[in-house]
Amino acid sequence: MLSGAIEEIELPVKKVDIILCDWLGYGFFFNSLISSVLFAREKWLINGGVIYPDKARLHIAGVENQGRKFQRVDWWKSVYEFDMSVLRQYALKEPVIATVKDKTITTTSCCFAQLDLNTMSAETELDFPFRLNALSDTHTHAFVTYFDVLFSRSFQQVTFSTGPLSPRTVYSQTSFFLDKDLSVKQVSAHSAVDISENISTQCSYIFCLRISYCGESFQGETISGRFKVKEMKPNKTAFEIQVDCDGEDADYHEAHEFIMAGPTY
Repeated sequence: MLSGAIEEIELPVKKVDIILCDWLGYGFFFNSLISSVLFAREKWLINGGVIYPDKARLHIAGVENQGRKFQRVDWWKSVYEFDMSVLRQYALKEPVIATVKDKTITTTSCCFAQLDLNTMSAETELDFPFRLNALSDTHTHAFVTYFDVLFSRSFQQVTFSTGPLSPRTVYSQTSFFLDKDLSVKQVSAHSAVDISENISTQCSYIFCLRISYCGESFQGETISGRFKVKEMKPNKTAFEIQVDCDGEDADYHEAHEFIMAGPTY
């Protein structure tokens, strides 16, 4: 039995046939061990060896959740009749890891990234567009992200999802609450997701989500934006969301920063 970080230990063999690792993190990237798996793959995995699990699909959707936003963010406006709204800005910066009910989804979901640990490298840069369609005329209070995990090279392919329509997992979903709500209607929405990561540093990412929301008299209102992931200090993940809205019921041009921090595995 060997104990220690995979980057620091030496195995008693030159190569291995299988790498088995729970490399998933909250919000997919926070405290993720992707960098360790890639290190082990390059150093020890034989040609044709397998990684379990080896693939992931990342999704995003809009949600309506006024109750949770009040509990986590707007509650500070009146705490037992005391105005403590100065603390609201700090509460707003923290993404919420919690189960999202499927009935709160306000847009279609979109798979904006597909990661394959068999082929990706530590210098992989990803830039993916995504498209969302509003499902109802309502308010969007947050954007939620979740992911699917695949054991694609097993004899019988195994997949599980952390999405709101699937059985609950320890990862739940990650919600990014907006400072001001978006008024959405049943129209198309498009944006782009940029994920730039240097996986050589564990658990160190910046997430940026830029969303634009605009209206057109004939074609309807749209939401567009960008979602970026960049390297940051270990044990800390920072998110930045930029939202631009020029819809019939909204004029929204805001930037948001979110931070996840905690112990690494």
